[in-house]
Amino acid sequence: MDWAILGQVTLTTLPARCVWGGTMVLLGLLSRTPLDEHSWHATLVAVVTAFCFPVIVLQTGGSQSPLFFWNMAIPLCFMAIAHGDLRAVVVSTVLNAVGVMVIVGRGGVGVGEAALWGGMSVVAGLIGMYGTYAHHRVLQEKLRHERERAETLRQLAESERRRGRFERLALVGQLAAGVAHEINNPLTFVSSNLRHLEELRARGEACDPQELAEIHDETLEGVRRIHQIVKDLKSFARDDSSDGDTSSAAEVVAEALRLGRSKLHGGVRVIDEVPSQLSLVRLGKGRFVQVVLNLLTNAVDATAATKAPNGPEIRIGAKEQQETVVLYVEDNGPGISGPVLERMFDPFFTTKPPGEGTGLGLALCREYVERVGGTITAENRESGGARFIVTLPMERPARLDSSQGPGAAA
Repeated sequence: MDWAILGQVTLTTLPARCVWGGTMVLLGLLSRTPLDEHSWHATLVAVVTAFCFPVIVLQTGGSQSPLFFWNMAIPLCFMAIAHGDLRAVVVSTVLNAVGVMVIVGRGGVGVGEAALWGGMSVVAGLIGMYGTYAHHRVLQEKLRHERERAETLRQLAESERRRGRFERLALVGQLAAGVAHEINNPLTFVSSNLRHLEELRARGEACDPQELAEIHDETLEGVRRIHQIVKDLKSFARDDSSDGDTSSAAEVVAEALRLGRSKLHGGVRVIDEVPSQLSLVRLGKGRFVQVVLNLLTNAVDATAATKAPNGPEIRIGAKEQQETVVLYVEDNGPGISGPVLERMFDPFFTTKPPGEGTGLGLALCREYVERVGGTITAENRESGGARFIVTLPMERPARLDSSQGPGAAA
């Protein structure tokens, strides 16, 4: 800048330049936050600038120096770098006006001319303050919009959670009658065993140890089955899954089959072909169970009027494919018509009679799967019936078991 403006290098200004530049560098290294968050950084820069620049101007000719006119631009420069910090621009304007008047006064001019130059500096500062104030308002408005956007996203996420819970509870309600039936079976022989023991006690008869052991084992098994049914239903209704959870396809299918046993026992043949050694997938167990259970109950409804010679049949399987686990649920029902196939994943679209379907099941399935980077699709089988395919990313790359052949997973 000396060569460009003064035509020579002025070494006498080097100390002031080093102090000025060194302070800027030091503040840049020490400051770990933007200037608009901690305004003392910009204010300190304004103070150092207001001290060092007049010194440089005085050493290069005072009011006759080519650098003198740059004083008018300093408040405008702070308007650009202060990030809406009005205090820094005010400090810069006041100190800069004082510095201008000192420089002019050292040149031997009159008070009127000194006041004129000081006034011009103040005008430039006022322009800088107005621009800084406008910038500050823009920043505040931006922050307000960001907060409103964050609140909107939070409310949307809460709405999605409620929607998912509504569909989950609706599915629980559909299973309630069947769950009662499932509980009633073990409860019947538990009650029968207890009545038998009560009769023996009333008659004062001794019970054979082997018979007593059998009664004890049967009763414990009945209680265990009741406990498992209630545990599965509570776990499914609660859904503690989050987007970062993982699960095993084999465990998820087993739990879904237990929960859906009441709908699957009515003459529907279910073929479970899911290998137990598949890699974990990036979908929480609760949500994965909901996806599989929705597909199973839809398949049961689809096969209700099947005319297949072997009766209603549902096949569920899975395999590892590249870095994903592919799970499929297929049935031998009438298949899916073209118009329905195009809209079946749309929210609130259902082909069931009023009161029997919410139209949210498949939409939520797609949402849960796509949220973790997976896909869910539907198609018609060539041999008849429908097939749903769920593709989920693995939690880690698949490792080929030495006991499996290359095609074992398929």
